[in-house]
Amino acid sequence: SVLRLGVYRERIEKYGGRVNVNNTEELLTVTLERQPGKHLGIRISGSCPEPGIFIVEILEDSITANDGRIKPYDRLLFINGTDVRHCKISQASDLIKTMKRWC
Repeated sequence: SVLRLGVYRERIEKYGGRVNVNNTEELLTVTLERQPGKHLGIRISGSCPEPGIFIVEILEDSITANDGRIKPYDRLLFINGTDVRHCKISQASDLIKTMKRWC
């Protein structure tokens, strides 16, 4: 099955994370194909300094790490077409795991 994530990347120097040297913002749509025996490898949180759901960690040798497009501190905007900008963390996590529509 396929997981399609929409992410927003901004300059986040003030959060102690990476700095986007071009001082720009980006909107990305990333499609990841689930693979038997491989984990997606992202940890999300809703408790970053800004409202929303953020990627806080990407596990080594995971589908996401091997793809390389999603980075820590990216903000999730949608999961498989479902807007998650105002979702609870549990709803977004369930969308990733089961691909159900909640929000």
